Amino acid sequence: MDKDIQNNDNQVEKKTTESVNDNSAVVNQDEKKNDDHMIPKPRFDEINSKYKKLQEKVSAFELAEEEREMNQLKETGELKAFSEKVMAENKELKAFKEMKDAEEEQERIETLAKMPAEVQEKLKDHPHDVVKTVYGLYSQQTNSPKVNTANPVRDKLGVESADEFWNKSDDFKRKNWKDYLKIISK
Repeated sequence: MDKDIQNNDNQVEKKTTESVNDNSAVVNQDEKKNDDHMIPKPRFDEINSKYKKLQEKVSAFELAEEEREMNQLKETGELKAFSEKVMAENKELKAFKEMKDAEEEQERIETLAKMPAEVQEKLKDHPHDVVKTVYGLYSQQTNSPKVNTANPVRDKLGVESADEFWNKSDDFKRKNWKDYLKIISK
C-alpha cells in the first residue's frame, strides 16, 4: 500500500511539474512576443545619443548662419536701415495702440454711465470687454420689448378709455359710435 501512495505522489509531482513547465513556456512565449516589439536598451541609447549630437550640430549651424547674415548686413549697411525701419513701425504701432486704448477707456466710461450706480460700482475695475458684455446682458433685461398699448381707434377718437368717450359731446358720440363699439369690444 505504501508503494501505491508513493506512486500517486510521484504522479501528482509529475503533473504539477508539467503544468508549471507549461505555464512558464506560455509566459516565455509572451515575453518573446513583447521582446519582438521592444528596442534593446543599448541600441536605444546609441540612437538617442546620435540624435542629440545631430540636434546640437543643427542648432550650432543655425546660430552660425544667423551670425553670418548679421555680419553681411552690417557690412552692407542694410542692418542700420532695417533697424530704423523697424523702430519707426514700432513707434507708429505704439501711438496707434495708445489711441485705441484711450478710445476703449472712453467707451468703457460711457457704457458704465448708462448702468445703475450699484452695477457701476461692481464693474469700475473691470476691463472694457467685461463691462460691454455685462451692459449687453443688462440692457437685454431692462429694455425688453414693450407691449404696444396704442390703439388706433382710441387715437382716432382722441380718448384714453371708453369712459372718456362719454364726456364728449353728443354730436361727437353719434359720429364716432362705430369706433366706440370697437373700443369697448377689446
